[in-house]
Amino acid sequence: MSGMIPPVKYTFGQYQLDTGLRALSRDGEIIPLTRKRYEILQMLIEKAGQVVRKEEIMDRIWAGQAVEEGNLTQHIFYLRRTLGDDSNSPSYILTVPGVGYLFYQPVQATNEEGHTKTIGGFQGNGPIPSRPALQTAEAPAEPPAIPRRPRLSSSYVIALLLVLILSALLFWWRTDKQRTGSTPPVEPIVTVPGAKGDLRFSNDGRYLAFTSEGETVDSRNIFVKPVDSNDILQLTNNAYTDHSLTWSPDNRRIAFLREGPLTSRKNQILIVAATGGKEEVVGKAWHGLDWSPDGQSLAVCDSNGQGEPTGIHLLSLSSGQLRPISRPPPRENIFDGDPKFSPDGRSLAFTRWTSSTTGDLFITDLRTGSLRQLTFDRCRLGSIQWSSEGKELLFVSNRTGNYRVWRIPFRGGEAIPVEGVLGEVDRLSLVDSPRNERLLAYTQRYDDINIQVNSITEQGGANVPAPPCSINSTRADHSPQFSPDGTKIAFMSARTGREEIWIANADCSGVQQLTRFNEDGVGSPRWSPDGRKIAFDRHVGEQSEIFVIETDTGQVQRITDHPSADMLPAWSSDGQQLFFFSERNNASEIWKVSANGGEPTPVTRYGGRESWAASNGRDLFYTSYNSLWLKNLITNDELQISDLKGVLFGRYWTVQG
Repeated sequence: MSGMIPPVKYTFGQYQLDTGLRALSRDGEIIPLTRKRYEILQMLIEKAGQVVRKEEIMDRIWAGQAVEEGNLTQHIFYLRRTLGDDSNSPSYILTVPGVGYLFYQPVQATNEEGHTKTIGGFQGNGPIPSRPALQTAEAPAEPPAIPRRPRLSSSYVIALLLVLILSALLFWWRTDKQRTGSTPPVEPIVTVPGAKGDLRFSNDGRYLAFTSEGETVDSRNIFVKPVDSNDILQLTNNAYTDHSLTWSPDNRRIAFLREGPLTSRKNQILIVAATGGKEEVVGKAWHGLDWSPDGQSLAVCDSNGQGEPTGIHLLSLSSGQLRPISRPPPRENIFDGDPKFSPDGRSLAFTRWTSSTTGDLFITDLRTGSLRQLTFDRCRLGSIQWSSEGKELLFVSNRTGNYRVWRIPFRGGEAIPVEGVLGEVDRLSLVDSPRNERLLAYTQRYDDINIQVNSITEQGGANVPAPPCSINSTRADHSPQFSPDGTKIAFMSARTGREEIWIANADCSGVQQLTRFNEDGVGSPRWSPDGRKIAFDRHVGEQSEIFVIETDTGQVQRITDHPSADMLPAWSSDGQQLFFFSERNNASEIWKVSANGGEPTPVTRYGGRESWAASNGRDLFYTSYNSLWLKNLITNDELQISDLKGVLFGRYWTVQG
């Protein structure tokens, strides 16, 4: 037993992580976690109060494996959801953009002997314990209180500007058939707002049909987009949910299911022209639909009668008759779904669910009726798609903890992951395009942050709220800041698939891309006092650095160059200096540097993160742990703003005046 690490129980809030049991519990009730999510959470908790770099987490959790950063992002998303955390106002796991993650609540660590110590976080109601009392020789024992929470008439105004929603984005994955050894590029194909559902390429590879949220909450309608155009045609417009899309072999029609207001009833089977028009009801079925290559029938999920298990049937489009194809064993919670015809029409792949959340992949021969099982994972399965040659199948599965795209030979064998697909996948579609490209489109789930701008106008001597406007896409848009004259907004957006600095007018019009690094890890835009430049941070290799861009010319200047995290820039009131957060000397402090570059010097001594300089040239506001502080740059006195505790680290506040 030598060499084993003694178990520890970590307690935070209502939760406890027991490393001996490798389990997370809430008020004594076990919360199931996948192995990787448990290990990520344990790693963050063990280093509570410290920023853990993304690379460090990935090297430990996926040792020796080539994985995308999106895998980690999705695991963090699900951990937050498990802990009831809000990524817009997190209680436990904080994202440090471009760097990593921080578990910043205090944690009680109890060993086998019952000895307990507190790690991370900030405890108590007074100043941070490690910070000495900041008093001058003439100062009273109790430092004078600084102004309380500012009002509109005060010299400082602190504003909050972010809105968080959950959405999905549609991507395509394209690769030349001859370049099988290269990593294919991933590009956004649909960036209109709204959560996406099903998707399906037309058989000729010219169009993509997909479902997206409609005008009514919880509804999804069908849209069609040419692959080589940004034009989008809406086919359906209803208050219910359309799903399970499938094209006719001649690409002229689309069949789909419509979920009615009563979920206990079967879905309607409808057919509509691919150019829009009147919908035709051809029957009813449960979930899952596919059009046969000969165009004569639809594969649907139905049962032979009340009490019979749901299997795959062929619905004749001429007679309306159902012919059973698969019949699962008559046991509770076993049913077949998601049928997909092989390209030659001789075989049908489907999922046999052994519970509401676990199943395996099966194939039946439509000529002989023989049945083969391809996977034996008893995992959650998503989309199933055949390759164009019919030699293998692609499917979505959480067989390794996160939802990935896998490929498996038609005749059986080992399933291997499809490389290059980013993040956790929901639905997918595969086709060969007219340009001899193989296209894989898929939906990816992630946090989508939008910017809402509220303004007040003066009418008749009274302040009247104006209708708000928003800056949004299906990717993250955040870190907004008004220009000094109030006419522009600078912000970070990942709408191109990469994080860049953008600007827009104050009324949310005129959205314009400013930087073009075509890399992730760009953010924290801050206007110079004269409104001519924007400072920002950018991840360069293994470190983040401070940059400045001229808004008129687009010329970029690198300000810092140090093997540590330099980020979150803020201008001095005269525009001559930049304050920024740095991890130099193995400490998290605020430093300053000339706006033209040079040797930085430290500003804070006992911890600091995000800063804003007041217009008087004397006061610097900054966050330290979860509190807001004020530093007098002339006397070097530092005081805690006692009524502004719980201030978030991640660019959620600003100072005006």
